Amino acid sequence: MYERKQSIFVSRIEGKKCIVEIYRESALIKQFKGATPDEVWEKTGQLKKFTGTQLYGLDNPITKNLIQQHRTQCTLNDWNDEYILERLFDYHVKRRTLANANWKYFFTSWVKTENPIIELEPALHAIYPKGYEFSERELSAWQTMLKAASATNITPWLSEESKRQLWTKSPNGEADKVAFAALYKSGFLTSIPKNMPNATHTFWMCFERALANNKKTPDGKRRILSIISNEFTYGELKQNLNVIFYSFALYVKF
Repeated sequence: MYERKQSIFVSRIEGKKCIVEIYRESALIKQFKGATPDEVWEKTGQLKKFTGTQLYGLDNPITKNLIQQHRTQCTLNDWNDEYILERLFDYHVKRRTLANANWKYFFTSWVKTENPIIELEPALHAIYPKGYEFSERELSAWQTMLKAASATNITPWLSEESKRQLWTKSPNGEADKVAFAALYKSGFLTSIPKNMPNATHTFWMCFERALANNKKTPDGKRRILSIISNEFTYGELKQNLNVIFYSFALYVKF
């Protein structure tokens, strides 16, 4: 009954919305929407002794089991539930990687560490044979699983600059992502670790050393062929070598 008249209630879940529609004589007379079954059912004001979860049939053991079997996402609190993680792994990664990859260790070790941030590939290499190389498809599958498991990619640089990826298990992952982006933009973070060779830095150091070894011209300046400068922007040369342009040549200040 709705408004004291015989009516038909139809409930459904569409996307991320729960919907209850009320029909009378085949005509839709009222529609309610909510984020959860309980929320939308409360809006109807009907049968208050029941919850939306009950009326949607979501408390039925068979329904709950089917939902669990087809679950493709989880929260950080679910990382200690091996059953849930195994479902995620089977769905996202299993068919795209080695059968003997110790994926459980990947999550259990990450859960135990105080530092919420990992570099993805080194962390994954710990569960694969020595020297194993990942395919792009395989890494993509792992990234999809991590997103489904509520981890967040907080890498502040573009993949063209560095393939290294930083991920966090923090529940405030999106806030961390914004913070890392700001730090990187300000120059407090680098995409190349200190213990790794930085080809760009090495090149500019060699270039600067070559300038120091060139003899001065009669006007007291060292000249660089303009053909070299064509390979770089004015901003790069000015920032790294402290130079200014004159016609077809470059002059170094002293």
